[in-house]
Amino acid sequence: MTLDDELRRRLQQAADRAGEGTDPGALAQAVSSAAATGAGTGGAGGTPWKLLGGLGASGLVVGGILGLTVLRPDDGGADTTFGLRPAGSVFDCPEGSPVATIRSGDRVFAIGRTDDGSWLAVRGLDDGPVNWLPAEAIEVDEDRDLPVLTCAETIIMDVEAPSSTTAAPDPAATSTSEPAASTTTATTAPTTVPPTSPTTAAPDTQRPGVQVSTDVTEIYDNAYPTCDNEAVLTASATDNVGVTSVTGSWSGLPGSGAAFTKGSGTTWTLQFGPFSGLGFAYNELVTVTVTARDAAGNSQATTVQIRVYGECLL
Repeated sequence: MTLDDELRRRLQQAADRAGEGTDPGALAQAVSSAAATGAGTGGAGGTPWKLLGGLGASGLVVGGILGLTVLRPDDGGADTTFGLRPAGSVFDCPEGSPVATIRSGDRVFAIGRTDDGSWLAVRGLDDGPVNWLPAEAIEVDEDRDLPVLTCAETIIMDVEAPSSTTAAPDPAATSTSEPAASTTTATTAPTTVPPTSPTTAAPDTQRPGVQVSTDVTEIYDNAYPTCDNEAVLTASATDNVGVTSVTGSWSGLPGSGAAFTKGSGTTWTLQFGPFSGLGFAYNELVTVTVTARDAAGNSQATTVQIRVYGECLL
């Protein structure tokens, strides 16, 4: 049997499965011409199929030895590429209508199979529509198990192929847009409190109050120990703020300008005398001036008198 006879027989079998009245003689003549010239002819309904990318394994070679069974289940891999043995048609569905013609040496990419493995779903270089080829008409570059597909599923794949679209601008969004309302937040300036001038206290002009008394009104030279020779002066000094000092002064006797000692409450005390070296005839009424002062320098004075003698006659 010659090569042309074998080609006619195989292509007639494929045409019979597809339900089409394909002329095996014409197909065989095309194959013979391609073999003689080294190139195939493309059909009017399709473009030559080249190397494909995108879905997985290696390519699918058209041409080679007839009669090779190419689909053998492997390890569950993804897509598989095969080589087409005789020149012929690709179909829209298994046992369907031819939609394109491929040439010996073209490569296609297999993406699925029928349940019985007799038809393979393939794509072209431009990732175009999914078409179908008889499995016995192609040779596989690499054996892989392909998913089972139906013709309806491959049609859905073609319908759902992504397309690039740009949404037209919404006229309402541009023509009716209004500028956003400007929101003004009122800011209250902090209240500036003027510095408070220090309160100047009114000057203290009030004088202290002072009273004085003596425990004896007569004293004698201390040469006479049996007679009183000293007196204790007691002053009572008050002030609106406070008394800071009480002093006593006199003249004619030593010790003038002596300071009183602060006692409890408003009491201040001072010892007047004793004195010595007074003349035998000394007899003087001594006036003691008692002065109280406050922190502001205010002062108030009062007096008390004590007679001093130079001798004591018993």
